[in-house]
Amino acid sequence: MTDRSGPGGAMDQKIFDLNLSVEATSLYLLACGLMDADKRLSLANLKEYWNSTPQKLEEAIDELGRLKILELRVSDGKGQTIYRVTDSDSWQKA
Repeated sequence: MTDRSGPGGAMDQKIFDLNLSVEATSLYLLACGLMDADKRLSLANLKEYWNSTPQKLEEAIDELGRLKILELRVSDGKGQTIYRVTDSDSWQKA
């Protein structure tokens, strides 16, 4: 990954150049924070820290997914959904 903040940090400053919604940017920052804390990037963990509505979380996940920023890794259909943040080289513009 490139252009990371701090040593070993997950966040890429390029996120601020994409003119994403506030919710999508917040979700990206939350995801990076979870990764930096060595926590699983699961839907359950995202929900635990998300401070807006479940609908806004879903919309933010969709927005980051469309732009190839957030990628679904595993979903067992029983509530275990795991994501990963992709390298900024693969991100698409809004």
